[in-house]
Amino acid sequence: MGFWTRNIGDYTVGDIDRFSDPPPDSLWALWFGGVIFPLIFLGFGTLMIITQKATLYGRRLSVSKMILHGTDASLYGCATLSIALFLHTHYFWGNSPRLCQLSILGKALSLTSFAVCMLWLVYRLYNETFTF
Repeated sequence: MGFWTRNIGDYTVGDIDRFSDPPPDSLWALWFGGVIFPLIFLGFGTLMIITQKATLYGRRLSVSKMILHGTDASLYGCATLSIALFLHTHYFWGNSPRLCQLSILGKALSLTSFAVCMLWLVYRLYNETFTF
């Protein structure tokens, strides 16, 4: 019965807070969470930076989308690379006894670079939209 009465905000905070814990000690987490998924994000981020084209999709994939070009696409690509670095440092480095202490630094740096890229992108889009 707790599923129907649980506060959704508490559930989201709990999910985000799990990334401060050590990752699960399994081959699935190590190779899929630490290598395969980061490589997918790395590929998309690199493609956005090289081609300088990116598309942001809204809730309705075919109706609401924003096409980014140039520096905006590169910023979005850098944010995507930051996600790849975060996943790799959390799941791969976090499961390695030698790199476990560095995973905390890697997660902090990747989250900082993600925040900087996204804030810079929002600032650029805001100025482009509301400048007269």
